[in-house]
Amino acid sequence: MRSGLARMVGGALAAVLLLTAAVAAATLWSDRRDRARHDSDMATGVDARHSGGQSARSGLIRKIGGALAAVLLLTAVVAAAALWSDRRGRVLHESDMATGGVGARAIPIMTANGCSGCHTIPGVPGAQGQVGPRLDASLADRVFIGGVLANNPENLIRWIREAREINPHTAMPSTRITEQQARDIAAYLYALR
Repeated sequence: MRSGLARMVGGALAAVLLLTAAVAAATLWSDRRDRARHDSDMATGVDARHSGGQSARSGLIRKIGGALAAVLLLTAVVAAAALWSDRRGRVLHESDMATGGVGARAIPIMTANGCSGCHTIPGVPGAQGQVGPRLDASLADRVFIGGVLANNPENLIRWIREAREINPHTAMPSTRITEQQARDIAAYLYALR
């Protein structure tokens, strides 16, 4: 993950340097043009201050200021994206490690086992069910799973596999999926924060 972040930051810095070089080239070209205009005005006896020479220079200064503001904004956006990406990668890794699952494998498992019929789950196509609770970022903050188990990875894995054995009155079926599949689903759900 660090090498991906380093590549992203390196690419952003290259873009900033390229943009800065473009601004410098435009400034030099504009300055050269203004000097040529000034030399022409001096040769013809026209006062550059009254013919717009000063407004051209102030326009150049506004352009440079705008370009520098754009460079700073671009740098801030790239830095924020890099930080978000790094945070997201840490969350995915932490949820995979805590559950022993791989969240990236969970969507097809949830789709094949009908989770989307009862639950609304971000990122799962068609998961707009209203029977069970929303399985979203709030799951990590809940105190209980199914109203009876302390919210921790092992209990969530157990609940996903055998909810009716834990609470015979729940609407949640015992899925009887493999333990690894339940671990993958738990990893996905805990990573939604």
